[in-house]
Amino acid sequence: MPANLRPVPTSPLILLALGICAVSLAVLFSFPTDPTVWRAATWTLLGGLAILLPFVVLAGCVLAANPRERTWSRIGTFVLGLATLLACWIIVWMAGA
Repeated sequence: MPANLRPVPTSPLILLALGICAVSLAVLFSFPTDPTVWRAATWTLLGGLAILLPFVVLAGCVLAANPRERTWSRIGTFVLGLATLLACWIIVWMAGA
């Protein structure tokens, strides 16, 4: 593992991507019958998940490589991001897509 993974601020970026996903899910559940809103919110959700994936992987690498970086805030955001990605994967898998 490269030793220069420390300066990457993964926690705020993970929280930003989680916020984008949460807002798009709220819009999806608020306006389920409007196809235009549904399309826009779906693409926003996919964009948030696409942003979330590399930052969760990078945060995992930072936590694995640097024991000093294992704070509760970093571990918490990593677990929350990982749980979100896992939940979305399970939903897509159960939908048969």
